[in-house]
Amino acid sequence: MLDENLYDVARLLGIDPTTLAPMVIPEPVANSDAGDEPLVENNDLTVDEYALLMPFLPAEPKHGAAISNQLVLRALLWSQVRTRPLTHVPSSYGTAEAVRKRAERWAVLGVGGPLLQAIDGLSLRPDIKSAIKRLASDLVRRGDRIRRARGNSQ
Repeated sequence: MLDENLYDVARLLGIDPTTLAPMVIPEPVANSDAGDEPLVENNDLTVDEYALLMPFLPAEPKHGAAISNQLVLRALLWSQVRTRPLTHVPSSYGTAEAVRKRAERWAVLGVGGPLLQAIDGLSLRPDIKSAIKRLASDLVRRGDRIRRARGNSQ
């Protein structure tokens, strides 16, 4: 089905469809390092899940070039679940540097603590809840480390 659509689009664009390589959609690979924690099959937050998490996030930056909090959260979840660095986050989530800066700001502002306290009471999918817990813990640790480095730990 996907190949047929691709070939139709190629024809519309004036490209000879026989020159296109066939589409191969890879099977999901199990995360062998995951231990007993399930790998999030679909770490994209639903609108309802994001609505539950949004009150814990600071207001989005006002300038037009900023990426949304939702994209940042999705990128951080992607990185968290796959245990990959932010430099490997798909570009559809924004640049790795923008995500890193926002995560650092969230860490310094203390977003992780209140989120950790409230996470068990939120109706999220178990895999998302587990990933958010790990992410919130990371934000708490990162915030503590940054505040210590700046010499104003509280």
